Amino acid sequence: MTKFAFDPDVQSKELMAALFHIVFVYGHRTHGCTDLLIEVNPRHVRFYEAMLGFRRVGAVKMNDGVAAPAQLMWLKVAAIREQINHFANRPDHLASRSLYPFFFSPADEAGIYRRLTQAGTPAVAEATRRDRDDVEPVPSSGLRRRQEPTTSRRSSDQPEAAILLTA
Repeated sequence: MTKFAFDPDVQSKELMAALFHIVFVYGHRTHGCTDLLIEVNPRHVRFYEAMLGFRRVGAVKMNDGVAAPAQLMWLKVAAIREQINHFANRPDHLASRSLYPFFFSPADEAGIYRRLTQAGTPAVAEATRRDRDDVEPVPSSGLRRRQEPTTSRRSSDQPEAAILLTA
């Protein structure tokens, strides 16, 4: 999954939390992914560290696809699950500096996953097959999409990320 960005006029913790939770559900429960990698503009690094617990991987590099610097960041899926279990859908934690209190409840997560798996139309099945055919092995990190993740070109300071799930 690549090229996620938010409309600069929409600044919503709820929306960003929903996006990351659905990515988590899809990657972990559907494909058994163990790690979440994102590529972000360096000016957004502290946001992802503080709000979701990501860690920097390597040095800042130039992303030629968007003619901008990029920082690779990583988070273990098990750490995401731990944070979801502790904070998700807990109104008493909404003031915390984290997106996890805005994640879905366990019942909502189960319903989202059920809808994802029941959307097994021929088009969805074909897309899933194509996705699985479009990966290549990577030593010690599982699977990688053949096309490297990129961020979309934007002028806003709104956090953006390319997302890569690995198993």
